[in-house]
Amino acid sequence: MMKFFLMPILLSAFTLAVSGQKRFKSQIDSLLNRLNQVEGIAKVDDLNEVSQLYAEDNPKKALSYISQANNLANKLHYGRGGILSMLNKSYSLIRLNELEKAFNYAKKALIWSKKSNYLAGQIIAHKNLSFYYRLNSNYSEAFNHSFLALKLSKPLKDKSVESGVLSEIGEIYYRQANYSKVLEYNLKALAFAESSGNKSKIFSSIRNIGSLYNEMEDLDKALSYYLSSAKVYQQIYGRIHPGFLLNIGQIYF
Repeated sequence: MMKFFLMPILLSAFTLAVSGQKRFKSQIDSLLNRLNQVEGIAKVDDLNEVSQLYAEDNPKKALSYISQANNLANKLHYGRGGILSMLNKSYSLIRLNELEKAFNYAKKALIWSKKSNYLAGQIIAHKNLSFYYRLNSNYSEAFNHSFLALKLSKPLKDKSVESGVLSEIGEIYYRQANYSKVLEYNLKALAFAESSGNKSKIFSSIRNIGSLYNEMEDLDKALSYYLSSAKVYQQIYGRIHPGFLLNIGQIYF
């Protein structure tokens, strides 16, 4: 019965994937066309933006744009653009499981962010370092960097930044199987994300809550959150999230 119920979900996901790939390609093509028309600092910013779009699913491709962004930023003496490219490289290397290289770039970016009083750079660097320590099961250091990032993000008007940090804290608790804390921090993260209107952060929070309910074997709630997260992701990137069918499969099989 459950497998029969799954069929319309899979068909819907396939439809979203086909239409979504076209929209994502259009988004990338638009940015790439703009790259041919802009120069200087604007081009560095666009190269960094393209790399961020590729970082999740194609980190190797992201690295090629990061390299261009970093080279141009250095040539222009554009410090913040260079720092952001280092942070993007750190994250892409984490996605490629090259953790020690990722750690070194995050530490370097943190040093330069502090020297230049670049608050956003400091927050992202602390988040990347928390990610690194979490993956290495060093939870005390992961919490240390996450709470430093949280403290730095509180004065900012953009609450999506604080939402991202709260989600990372939830991930650390998840690794420790402290599910009440996972839910607490992800619900906080979702509230901040929704108040800021940042759909990327909304997606992350909803999917994290779905994963939590799946782990707790509350399958109805898990399915509800997974479906909601898939819709938000499709609105952002114009395609289905690569892990969506896996999430659904974990519930039904």
